[in-house]
Amino acid sequence: MHGFTLTLTLTLSPQALAGHDAPLSVINHLRTKLDAFKQHLPLIGAMLNPGLRDRHWRQLTEATGRSLKPTPGVTTLAMLLEEGVGKDLVLDLYKIFIHSKACLH
Repeated sequence: MHGFTLTLTLTLSPQALAGHDAPLSVINHLRTKLDAFKQHLPLIGAMLNPGLRDRHWRQLTEATGRSLKPTPGVTTLAMLLEEGVGKDLVLDLYKIFIHSKACLH
């Protein structure tokens, strides 16, 4: 898997947009959408952790009672969110991964 980095920096002075309601509206809409998306970054990071192995996914299935191993090209963030996957999954993945690391040492 390939990692990704997205950095967006937008700095505008309020005076630069004075009297330009349409661009300001677009910027505010985009900011709202990005803020809503940011809450899902821990889930995305956990699901894409290259250190997770099949045994971790089996443990997660046992812990949650459902299979959540992502299928490339099939599993989407929207699907996971519809199933109610979120912070709890991130914590479960973290605990399983950390526990397995501790067992190796």
